[in-house]
Amino acid sequence: MRGASAAYGVLARGRVAAAVHAALTAAGASAETVIVDGDPLLARAIAGHGWTVSAVAHGRAARRAPRPIEAVPVGRTATALIGVGAADAAQVAAWAAACVDGGVVVHVDRGGAAAATRAALLARLTELAQRVVGRTHVTSGRVVAYAAVAG
Repeated sequence: MRGASAAYGVLARGRVAAAVHAALTAAGASAETVIVDGDPLLARAIAGHGWTVSAVAHGRAARRAPRPIEAVPVGRTATALIGVGAADAAQVAAWAAACVDGGVVVHVDRGGAAAATRAALLARLTELAQRVVGRTHVTSGRVVAYAAVAG
């Protein structure tokens, strides 16, 4: 694969951005700190929907970034995190760890719907929702502190 940005074309990126916007809105995410991990061009499209975005890119995507790239914040600082590309439960859990309690994780991938749902469930996300845009799956879930769930 040529990088996360190659996961879908320019025309599809607008439709994916609209699906991500719908997922964030439906989950009640605030626009304080939204992080996009893996696709700076999707970050630009999300910003076009009125969200305040910090992009985090890896590999080739970092060279095409529309502005300087920030590192994924340590600790729970993001109100929403949008992860792009294939991810296992550990990666989705890392994205969730960067979000505040009640924050939203949105996973954008062309993999199977079942794999995305499994990763979200194993990362202990709640209130899962899934949207399909062509062959791309947009899976979203809410971050809940484990102590609040177990307590």
